[in-house]
Amino acid sequence: MSSIDIHKETAEDITARMVNRFEGYSKESLGLADERRWIFQTVAYALFVRNETTNEGFKMNFVRYTKGEYADEIGTFTDTERLPAHRASVVLRFEIEEPKEHLIAVSPIRVTPGNDVYFLTEYFEFKPGEISKDVIAFCTEAGVVGNGFLPGEINKIVDPFPFYKAVRNLETSQGGAEVESDNSLKKRIMEAPSKFSTAGPGDGYKYWAKTANQDIIDVDAAKTTPGTVRVTPLMKGGELPSDSVLADVMSTCSDSKRRPLTDNLEVNKPTQIPYEIDFTYYISRSNIGLVNEIQNKVLQAVDEYVLWQKGALKRDINPTELSYLVRNAGAKRLEIRKPLFTPVNIFEVAKETSVNPIYGGIEDD
Repeated sequence: MSSIDIHKETAEDITARMVNRFEGYSKESLGLADERRWIFQTVAYALFVRNETTNEGFKMNFVRYTKGEYADEIGTFTDTERLPAHRASVVLRFEIEEPKEHLIAVSPIRVTPGNDVYFLTEYFEFKPGEISKDVIAFCTEAGVVGNGFLPGEINKIVDPFPFYKAVRNLETSQGGAEVESDNSLKKRIMEAPSKFSTAGPGDGYKYWAKTANQDIIDVDAAKTTPGTVRVTPLMKGGELPSDSVLADVMSTCSDSKRRPLTDNLEVNKPTQIPYEIDFTYYISRSNIGLVNEIQNKVLQAVDEYVLWQKGALKRDINPTELSYLVRNAGAKRLEIRKPLFTPVNIFEVAKETSVNPIYGGIEDD
């Protein structure tokens, strides 16, 4: 798409215009070493800088170009605010020594994996006869710092309570995000008109689901049975959302101003469609001096393909894209055994199970 700059002249264009006009009025010729030409060049550069500043300010009025505080202001036209830093969440399982005949009330407590990162619960209770309780906890610090702790790693209690025995996380902590980026905010601004309908459009559910967490990169929303809407979010890097992120999406989309009273709402994880990558590639003899470099680029191309393949819901498993990326990396040709073309349906996402690129050697052109 072409630029929408108001001023398109370069500093050289402005200088030439000024010199030509001066020479036309004065009937004098300005040589390259003429001091008056230097003055014109200085003024022309200042005008060029002013023009560029004007261009930049003008483009801030359009969603495609806007950034920073300008993007925040553009968002106010559709009531779309930049998402603040988000705290990671995780499901913790608490255990007590033995079942009790009375209720045990537990005030909010902190649990840590042991590296100065803390997760805080809300108030919860062990009812009579219960020995374990699953509770959602949020990182005390916003941002990505609380992401990525594997099941069982968050297991040290900071604020013990009576009859406490053990605690551990049941899932990988997820959902922590820094302040929303300009690109993410602009995408939501463009999708914002869908949120104003109260009739339950699919795009409306997609918009509100993405506001639950800025690491949600794609959402499917569709009617599964009459009166039932399923919303399926996908996280950055093609990861599945945790149970706590699903709970956030459910809460966000269930607001009385967003969900029609006639809709039964379900929020589920995508179904992963497994596939394998197995191919042999060859390098042209004319590139024999670049074999190591091409091999590294091929591995990078495979990584790029894997991320592309799981970067969106309902994206078919497509070996043609793999062939394109590997050849673009410098391979002469490749023999793809896997994957085969596989349709990926709504609420599904591709997931690699094994990756096996094999270098087949040098071939004549």
